[in-house]
Amino acid sequence: MRVGSFLKISLASTDEEYSQTFVRDHINRLPGEVFPVLGGWPDWRHKGQLILPKRYRLGLRFSKKFPSWVAERIRKAGEDHLASFINRTDVTLAEFGPVGVSLLRPCQIAKVPLVVHFHGFDVYDRRILDRYQREYQELFRSAAAFVVVSKAMSEQVARLGAPREKIHVNSCGVDVLRFDAADAGSNPPHFLAIGRFVEKKAQFLAILAFERAFRQCPDIRLSLVGDGPLLDCCKQIVRALRLENAVEFLGVVSHNRVPALMQRCRGFVQHSVTAPSGDSEGNPVAVMEAGAAALPVVSTKHAGIPDTVAHGETGLLSEEADIDSMANHMVLLARDTNLASELGKQARVRIQNFFSMERSIQGLYGVLETAVKGEDLATHPQASEIKSWKPNSEQYGHLAER
Repeated sequence: MRVGSFLKISLASTDEEYSQTFVRDHINRLPGEVFPVLGGWPDWRHKGQLILPKRYRLGLRFSKKFPSWVAERIRKAGEDHLASFINRTDVTLAEFGPVGVSLLRPCQIAKVPLVVHFHGFDVYDRRILDRYQREYQELFRSAAAFVVVSKAMSEQVARLGAPREKIHVNSCGVDVLRFDAADAGSNPPHFLAIGRFVEKKAQFLAILAFERAFRQCPDIRLSLVGDGPLLDCCKQIVRALRLENAVEFLGVVSHNRVPALMQRCRGFVQHSVTAPSGDSEGNPVAVMEAGAAALPVVSTKHAGIPDTVAHGETGLLSEEADIDSMANHMVLLARDTNLASELGKQARVRIQNFFSMERSIQGLYGVLETAVKGEDLATHPQASEIKSWKPNSEQYGHLAER
């Protein structure tokens, strides 16, 4: 048995390879030989080449026009062909639940264990859950293991029906060496937000909170990085609040520029919430990167964020949609430079200890290796160690009321 040959699959349906940074990290950093497969059923690609022959892809695409027995034969033929590709590996890692669904039968045919890595929307968004309700139940019964990125997501996957003994908490990680430690208290009261402009990131609430903080501290500033469907809406809010001189939109910024941006800031802001569709965060990498850069994080008690940010010790957390509390936290960091520096220093230590890239890759590899050996891994070590980290409430508990 060769432990170390992994089939890596991205959910992306376009040819924009490795658009998710954690997928790229898994491809580049997992030990052994990695076979990246990108796209979606039936148009899977490996190194730019389509895996399924054209006759299968066309047949699958137009299968609804054929009698059911013909469509079924075409589907099985396509799965057999994909299974022949999977058969060269020891284990299949499917990034996102729907990808796991499409790979389950080919993995069963190839007799290769399937590990499914959930990331957020695939276990929270009601549209996804409604669409894949039946398929997820089969996936939970048959896949070897499920990797989730937070304790909250672990509970959600268990509620959906996955056996707890198959669920392993392993957060995505950060390459801490990419980030120099900023002295947040020495920087101007400038806050940074990074992320797609979508409902669960709720930049519009961060802007509303900033406006309330700006009334008390006219020298504070906010920079927002990213693009997305709610960008124009957020720009309109800034204009309506007459904050054009205090809030700037930087657009899409390359990942290589992020460390330099963080070096100049007092803190990092992210007002994550549960979207109306139920969509939620996993454990936002940008929040971890801010901690790695020694920035205090001002965020919400949402999904995996409390795993990463210890309230009062490495950052300040509010309830979802509580813009008054978030405003107070920004004002507190703007006025108390010593607190900003101390929280930032502790944030970097926490990321180094619990959320480093090395730790994340090692944890994921351990789950994959265990799946190949057919052993049980009832408790992932990272989950218990995260649980053991608690804020010093006697020292910091008063901050939420300030």
